[in-house]
Amino acid sequence: MKTSFFSIICYLLAISCVSAQAPELMNYQGVARDESGNILANQLIGLQIALHSGSSAGPIVYQETDTVTTNQFGLFAIQIGSGIVQSGTFSLIDWGNDSFFIEILMDVSGGSSYASMGTSQLISVPYALYAKSSGSPGPTGPTGPVGEMGATGPTGPEGRVGPTGPMGPEGPTGPEGLAGSIGPTGAVGEIGPTGLPGVTGPAGLPGVTGPTGSTGSQGIQGITGPSGANGNTGPTGPQGLPGPTGPEGSTGPEGSTGSTGETGPIGPTGPMTISLCDTSLFVLLQGYAIQKDTNLRLGWFDAALFCKNLGGRLCNGEEWYLACQENSIYINNMGITHEWIIDPGTGSTHRVVGFGGCSVISNGTLPTFTFRCCCD
Repeated sequence: MKTSFFSIICYLLAISCVSAQAPELMNYQGVARDESGNILANQLIGLQIALHSGSSAGPIVYQETDTVTTNQFGLFAIQIGSGIVQSGTFSLIDWGNDSFFIEILMDVSGGSSYASMGTSQLISVPYALYAKSSGSPGPTGPTGPVGEMGATGPTGPEGRVGPTGPMGPEGPTGPEGLAGSIGPTGAVGEIGPTGLPGVTGPAGLPGVTGPTGSTGSQGIQGITGPSGANGNTGPTGPQGLPGPTGPEGSTGPEGSTGSTGETGPIGPTGPMTISLCDTSLFVLLQGYAIQKDTNLRLGWFDAALFCKNLGGRLCNGEEWYLACQENSIYINNMGITHEWIIDPGTGSTHRVVGFGGCSVISNGTLPTFTFRCCCD
């Protein structure tokens, strides 16, 4: 992948030290981005630094290699002069004798297959290194104007939550508070509704039977009453047992054929059944129709009954294979999942197709699979 590299900060001022001797190093910072301008965050990259004298294509007076990992913003920093030297001696460069150009080469994978990112002139010679080779420095120039404030950098990531500190010792129990004053007595509530009547109690025990009274004198015999009417007829008695079956009679002669009766009126039209083949759920192929989508998972017998009740039948293997080979945009998910079919050899053997191609046929090993209905 082609990768672009944009150098954003280049410090070419040598760092001063206590002994007033200039260190043989130059700070260099940059940001690595891809060809779309996205930063290469937290990525190990390989760099090759080349210093040309005279022009951007001039001879290389010093060359080194470095490996560095970018931070979360794609920023990296190196010190030129501290890498692995490929050619030249950094401390022997005569900064005041010529103009110099820096070329940056990079391998985004961290290896050594470098691609040039461009060459730019070092406009200001690193002052400490130039002073080291040119003798006594001249007088300090006037302070330049303050530059404009740069844009605020992106906010850094939020730091991790620190571990919970140990629980402090339990404080002493405070003194018991004073008892509050007794509140005023509340108003008397309203009288509630009358309750339901109670259940009737059980009956009391019977009282003691009193003594039998004395027998009274016999009364005068009354007059004989008139005769009563005849009573109703009694019910019929039970039916007697059936007698034995008589012998079978001989077959009578065949009668003559009767005349044809008149044609009866046409009966009312029965309810119309709707066939799945008449709906938009099917696709018409070579002499048959097949469902566009699979039905819910059922057992083989339930799947066959489902198609029969709706005017169709389970597709056989040949029909399913032709539909799969057709690869019509109107037939969905052929050859992706197992589907029940009627085996073309037996007409009823439990077989499944699909799940890996149009011609994969195997015995069903699970209790339920999806399926499609076909009809002529």
